[in-house]
Amino acid sequence: MVPPREFKIIVFREEDLPTHNLNDAIVFCRTIDEFNTTLMTNQLLTLTIVCDEDKLVGLVPSLAHRTLDMIYVLTDQAHVTWPIELINNTWEPIRSNDQNQLMRCLCLKAMLCYYKQGMKYKENGLKDLCLQDAENALNQSKQYF
Repeated sequence: MVPPREFKIIVFREEDLPTHNLNDAIVFCRTIDEFNTTLMTNQLLTLTIVCDEDKLVGLVPSLAHRTLDMIYVLTDQAHVTWPIELINNTWEPIRSNDQNQLMRCLCLKAMLCYYKQGMKYKENGLKDLCLQDAENALNQSKQYF
């Protein structure tokens, strides 16, 4: 039995991230239509968004009025100008310099989400599954330090 997930990490870029130990926490979207559909079907979940800097502006209409947990932007620029519609939200996007840094962030974010979800369960079976997923995500993060 797999516990229903209370969070999703939506990646709007090519599927070149090694996310094999993150189970069903990651959803890859290659087009804006896929991205919008994923947002709509997961609107009650805690959402974290990942994209490349050049894709961020295209996501603004979809994200401007959404409650998000976090957004990670992969960029090699030292300074990034965030769209004002995103800055007015309750968070500011986090810049990742390279894929290793991004994967560190994603693995640790998934680990925290799995752990938080596991702590909500009183039933040991579901709690143990979530905690095992948290441990797997933490173990995967080690290769990016």
